[in-house]
Amino acid sequence: MRLVFNSNSLNVFTVSSWFYLFAIALLGHLFSLTAEPQATPEQLPRIPPTEAMDASKTFRIKKGFKIELAAKEPQVVDPVSMSFDANGRLYVVEMIGYSEHRQDKTGRVRLLED
Repeated sequence: MRLVFNSNSLNVFTVSSWFYLFAIALLGHLFSLTAEPQATPEQLPRIPPTEAMDASKTFRIKKGFKIELAAKEPQVVDPVSMSFDANGRLYVVEMIGYSEHRQDKTGRVRLLED
């Protein structure tokens, strides 16, 4: 079965085309209605903060390795990634406030050297 809206052959759609278009639009609408999951306090227990100088005590390090504090606040704020280059310099990517809005431009890359 074909539905014709005018005599122009370019505007001919089959019933199944309209059904798929409607189904995609409906699914898009339903996905837009989904809410963010809500966590209860029991699901997210509060862990007290650890001072930077004491943080190394919270790690389990294999024999033969060591861990050192490289940076702490205020040198680095909200780090999301880091990498060392061949010269031992540390590059840290910060997402201050972790904004979802690209136009805010709150991220930056910090270079830390000894």
